[in-house]
Amino acid sequence: MRIFIDALPRWSGGYIRYIQGIFSPGLIPDDIEVIIYGTPKLFKELRGIDSRIKFIEDSNIPENPFKLLIWRYKYLPVLFKKYNPDIHFSLSGYVDYIKYPNLARIVLFRNVEPFMPVKFKDIKNIN
Repeated sequence: MRIFIDALPRWSGGYIRYIQGIFSPGLIPDDIEVIIYGTPKLFKELRGIDSRIKFIEDSNIPENPFKLLIWRYKYLPVLFKKYNPDIHFSLSGYVDYIKYPNLARIVLFRNVEPFMPVKFKDIKNIN
């Protein structure tokens, strides 16, 4: 099984720690190939992850959110065709509506606090 991860061009320390946590050495089963597609700057920050992960660097991924959205719709289908993943794992929180045959999608939402029951109570108290 091949997992393709498109990483954000901008990130926080928590984002780096999350990637380091889920891809620590020895956690990836032998029958799974992981490809992380991101900027050279990101890969310099990633230390202590499984050595079997394949990094593909692209210094042309835009940081501007609007340009990034256009980039994703233009280039992700090309990358899916080239690397033929079984799973697209989006660490960006973007829910893409790009149709690609036989491709499962996983989207990471980094801030789920607004969906917590405590926050729903806060919203009810505002009204």
